[in-house]
Amino acid sequence: MNYTELQKNDKSFLSLTSLHVAEFEYLLLFFEPICEEYYKWHTIDGKNRKLPRLKANAKERLPTAGHKLFFVLTYLKNNPLQNFQAASFGVSQGQVSHLFKALNGLLSLTFKKMGLVPAKNNEELQGYLERHKVKELFQDATERPIARKTDYDAQKEDYSGKKKSHTVKNSVICTQEQYICYVSDTYEGKKHDKSILDEESLSYPENTIMHLDLGYLGYSAPNLTVTLPHKKPSKKELTVEQKEQNTLHAQKRVCNEHTMKGIKRIRIVKDILRLDPYAYADKLFINACSLHNFRVRSPLRAYAPADTHVYKIKFN
Repeated sequence: MNYTELQKNDKSFLSLTSLHVAEFEYLLLFFEPICEEYYKWHTIDGKNRKLPRLKANAKERLPTAGHKLFFVLTYLKNNPLQNFQAASFGVSQGQVSHLFKALNGLLSLTFKKMGLVPAKNNEELQGYLERHKVKELFQDATERPIARKTDYDAQKEDYSGKKKSHTVKNSVICTQEQYICYVSDTYEGKKHDKSILDEESLSYPENTIMHLDLGYLGYSAPNLTVTLPHKKPSKKELTVEQKEQNTLHAQKRVCNEHTMKGIKRIRIVKDILRLDPYAYADKLFINACSLHNFRVRSPLRAYAPADTHVYKIKFN
């Protein structure tokens, strides 16, 4: 792939990386110093250098931070075989593995520096909600397929009766503007959605409202008002008024569905994860959520209405 040539075609660049060229260049402003500092003291294989590198090797296939950012974004977006990625960028399959491991970590540091990483614990979540005065939340869990493990007991833990496959699962809390403010730890596929939320033991600022589906029937937390759709009684029908209320509830929660779709634009968290799920599953999902948050803040997209807690970034 010719990175500089692809920048001339915004549509192709968007399909390969999930970002417009202008968004990519803005992200590169934060990624470049982190990347250059890392490779100043590390080789392409991640080994420590005895002396700092002063300039890129003339024969290096990914000579600049822009090439490296393009490499990791295309890998995340398309989830290719490593041999295919190697042929696309003119490197070896082994180098693809080392490069992705290093660059995925550098991308995580970049998102952390930009303040785009969702909260991972109760204190961080409460801090975000109080700072931005967010009072309305939407929550759901999402599953991702993984390769079946060889150990039989591990297979039983990962098997999801809902998806009829081996999966891992995360709970996601977002706002009406589709901004992801919390992501749970990664759990095995058989874990029930409500059990994850109960285990996380979250608390919220006063007068917080959370819109849930019937999978969370019975859930409660301090300072939280939960709204749920009406459940159909056994051998009875819902009234017309209850059906209308359920419709309004579903319309309200559509932003949550759009958020899940935004995360799954990154195919490495949509298709079967061929990498080690213990090492990569959580990091990959956090980066996919951070990329979604970056797109939500982009002025080139129409995620958030005016006057919300989600401020739009400014491109020079």
